[in-house]
Formats: sequence, C-alpha cells, structure tokens
Amino acid sequence: MAASRLLLNEQQETPSIQFEFDAKDERYRALQDAKQARNLWPTCNQFIRTSIALDPTKTEIQAALNESRIVLHRQSQVDYLDPRLYTKTIREVLNELQQKFGTDPETVRSYHRLIEEKDPSGADVWKGHKYELGDVEQDYEQAAKYFAKPASQGNAEGMYNLARLTDRGLGVKKDLNLALKLLEQAAEQPLEHPILKGCPNVRVVEAEHALGRYFERISVPKNLSVAVYWYQRATDHGSAMAANNLGSMYLDGLAVDKNLKKGEELLALAARRGDPVAMLTLAEILLNKNDFQMAKIWYDRACESGNVVAEPPTNMTVEFCNY
Repeated sequence: MAASRLLLNEQQETPSIQFEFDAKDERYRALQDAKQARNLWPTCNQFIRTSIALDPTKTEIQAALNESRIVLHRQSQVDYLDPRLYTKTIREVLNELQQKFGTDPETVRSYHRLIEEKDPSGADVWKGHKYELGDVEQDYEQAAKYFAKPASQGNAEGMYNLARLTDRGLGVKKDLNLALKLLEQAAEQPLEHPILKGCPNVRVVEAEHALGRYFERISVPKNLSVAVYWYQRATDHGSAMAANNLGSMYLDGLAVDKNLKKGEELLALAARRGDPVAMLTLAEILLNKNDFQMAKIWYDRACESGNVVAEPPTNMTVEFCNY
C-alpha cells in the first residue's frame, strides 16, 4: 500500500512516469487474491456483529468475534519478515559489522576472548553459537549442551538460546512448557550484566519480547493481556520489536483500549530504534495523513533496512490506488 500510493504521488508530480503491469505475473494474481480476501473480511465481521445484535446473550457468537479479531491481527503482523530475525553465521555478522561500521572482525573476536576470561559461562554460550550456526560443524545437540550449562548457572543468554532450541525441538526434545519456563527465567535476570559492570545482560530484553510473542500466539484474551505486559516491559527496556508489536495492538484495540495516537507513537519509537516492520507501518500511517514527504522517508528507510514487503518488485511497477 505504501509503495503504491507513494508511486501515485510521484506520478502526479512527474507526469512522464508510466505505470504498467503484466497481468500474467504471479505477484499480480496474488495481490488480487489478497484484495478479495480483504474485501470479504468486513462481510464476515459484519455477519458476526449482526448475529450479536440479534442475540446479545449468545456468548459463543461474542467468542467467535473475539477469535476472528485475534486472527486478523495476527495475520496483519509481518514482524517475522524482520531481517534481524534471519539466522546468520558468526562470519556473516562480523562481515556486516565491518561493512556498516568499519569494525575489524579480529577486534570483535578479541573482545569476546576478553569476556570469556572474565565470564566462563559466556565462553560456553559462544561455543553454543558456533555449533548452532555451523561455524565449527552445525550440531544442534552440541549447541544445546553448551547453552544448557550456562543456563543452569543463571546465564540469561544461555537460558534464552536454550529456550529457542527447545521451542523448535532442535538438538533437544521439543517442549513448549520448558521453553516458556526458560524464557521467564531469562526475563527475570537483572538488566545489567552481573560480572561485567556497566554492560547489558545480553538477551534479557529479548526474552521479555519473546514472552510477548509466545502469549500472543495463544488465542485467549487473558493471554493477550499477558502479552501486553511483556511487550510493555520489553519496550521500556529498549526493545524495538516489542514497541512495534505493542503499537500494533493499540492500533487494533487488541487486549487494550484502541488508541490510534498511542499506537502511532509506539510505532514511531520502534522505527527510530531501527525496526524495519515499524518503519513501513509508520510510512503507511503518514501516507493516510497525506504526509508524503515523511512517508517516503520512512518507506525508503524500511527498504534500506531490508524490509522485503517494502521493496517494490524489480520487474513490475503497479498503480493500485485503492489497495
């Protein structure tokens, strides 16, 4: 939507630009399917609301409406496309740091060696990463063992990473209850590193955000309220993704009173913190306010940050004014 309307605005400013599409393109047909689904949703929603009006005491109908709102909200979330969630090898991360900030990979490795000397549990976490990401030889079972040792010693990063593997059944038996317990333990650790004073306790805030996502996945209103709690907590501690998810809940009025202003403020906060998903959503909000200049700024930033939804198709330029 953001790309389409921004292209329309640019077309009005530069009449020579031509817009065309290939009707046989798979993406065009997919877009038409999406538009049809979008158009059908209000009809379904209205049907449920009419049913409630005819029989307001019918709790099953109200529950169906609540469930449909939750499903719609979940489908509108695209934070799984956040490039920061993609799995990268240690080598890729170091190369990225070097390209973006000019950081010497050997300097980073020296820093990690220094940390390992002061915090032996951190050394085990680092070894776990090497086995998980295949920098030694990809072995999830070995990774889980290296994460488990520091986790048993109260290391938040070890708990968080072991929870991730346990949640997905990688190297260990899949156990959602144990994964949840590990995330809760990680989230309860102090924000400051217990040994390296002045340094953040790695993965505490990420565990808080992960708990929000965990409870949001469960389609029960009381669990959504728990998700709001963890998102707010992670947001207060600096999480960009939590601010994005919490902002979306305020926009949709999900488990909180609908508040468009607060939702936009949270999305703006998430965007400033670097969340590519929030950048695109914020661009769309600004676009609806006809603030084309700021909308384009955030749309461009979303593209630069790797948001695959924001990036326009390479061989198709389309004008969909009503999408």
